[in-house]
Amino acid sequence: MRYAFISDIHANFTALQMVLNDIAKRNIDKIICLGDTVGYGPQPVETLELVYRVTECHLLGNHDAAVCGKLNPLVFCPEARRAVLKHRGMLSDQALSWLKSLPLTLGAPAFRCVHGDFTKPGAFRYIITGEDAQSSFENRSEQLMFAGHTHLAAIYVIGQSGTAHFLEPCDFILEDHKRYIVNPGTIGYPRTGKLESTYCVFDHSERSIVFHHLPFDCISFNNALLLAGMDEVPWLKEHTAESSLPAVRERLSFIKPIDEKHHLTETIRKLQHTQRSQIKKYRMIIFLIAALSLCASIYLTCKIRRSNASASYALTLPTGRMPMIQPGGDGLATDNYLHALPSVINRDTGMQGWRYTLNDRRAQQLESGKTPDSIIINHLSRARFVLESPLIRIGECGLEHLRMQGRIRKLDNYHGTVSYQVQSYGTDAEGTLSNKKLDSIEVRGRTNEGQNVAAISRKIKLNRGTTHVRFRIVADFSGKVELRQPVLRGYNDSIPATPDEEGNIP
Repeated sequence: MRYAFISDIHANFTALQMVLNDIAKRNIDKIICLGDTVGYGPQPVETLELVYRVTECHLLGNHDAAVCGKLNPLVFCPEARRAVLKHRGMLSDQALSWLKSLPLTLGAPAFRCVHGDFTKPGAFRYIITGEDAQSSFENRSEQLMFAGHTHLAAIYVIGQSGTAHFLEPCDFILEDHKRYIVNPGTIGYPRTGKLESTYCVFDHSERSIVFHHLPFDCISFNNALLLAGMDEVPWLKEHTAESSLPAVRERLSFIKPIDEKHHLTETIRKLQHTQRSQIKKYRMIIFLIAALSLCASIYLTCKIRRSNASASYALTLPTGRMPMIQPGGDGLATDNYLHALPSVINRDTGMQGWRYTLNDRRAQQLESGKTPDSIIINHLSRARFVLESPLIRIGECGLEHLRMQGRIRKLDNYHGTVSYQVQSYGTDAEGTLSNKKLDSIEVRGRTNEGQNVAAISRKIKLNRGTTHVRFRIVADFSGKVELRQPVLRGYNDSIPATPDEEGNIP
């Protein structure tokens, strides 16, 4: 029996067709999909219909779960959340019902499958490092297991040493006394820098695993995104520009010419339009020059009034108390307790809903990020930067845990550390706050967006008697770093297990 394992198609119909055409040439008995058929991409309907027809078994991925309503889309980043909501509106009730029926795990005599990891399938955790795979090996006893979710083709092996190891994807034959977790990679949404779709084939009789790599058509994917009214993927847009062929001739129109009278009318209309456009253009240039001259005069006047030899000093904004945040209900909603990072940064009044401290204002610069939910901190030399939220009152929520999530992008000769912190407080009989504990985690976890991106997702246990918390980012570095929107919320990110959680592979 020969099985083909595919995963993370993400509504990329073109890539799916290319992979299925390749699978058709390889004498495959059954195709198994490890989940995330929808999400991100432009063609969820066509993709889901084709996968439904040709796959023997299909798992529930986290994007599938969000589209059909089993997982709250607020746990996703804005880009993924927009795609989930769009796909939900494009799919029929029958499609959503089928997605809801999909199992979290699949079992067979020769192997076992999951979308995320095997410790808690409904939480959709990532297996990226050997340490991540260790708990899955300890949770299951099968020799061969398959998992997707990361978009990274990979092999994880554990032998007599009892320690799991990560291996780059390669063809191999199963060895006795060793166990394996195999990730086939992604078909429709590569993130490794290599523009390719990957899948793998397991031959039961030969006990072999073979990886297959196919070129990824980024131009067609971007065109389909635009046609569907969806945003282009920034990192993929760069590759699209690089892979476009250079023009060897000027563009020549092959449209059938129209009659001379109509042609003359059209020519006069275009000339008039061009003249009006040029007049508007010149007016705008004159206005911009005048405005820039005025701004330059104001800036120079203000700078002259300040001390030309001002020393380094710490600046904290805002200086007064910030309004307390009070989560509603039981606090377990997936809404983020933290205010959104500002799209525009005002160096004189601070950032609404946040307090930040610069140790050397001359060497530290704040900029708006590339996306609305991020900011960029630029340190011309090594300096310390602190960003903190107001107090968050959680005493009435009855919470035992919080979930803290964050993601950073290291840019332009970044060197240093960035830590995310949760400071817990208790309240005495007189209403005075006192420190209970500080949870501090450095952001350095590997992600599937590339080596310059690091992320954390950590469960924070609250001590008994905790009434307030404060979130804080403490960074000590040189260079430039982009902070994405952090998340702090009541911990409840798992789909509860149901009697039909597991499916069987015939």
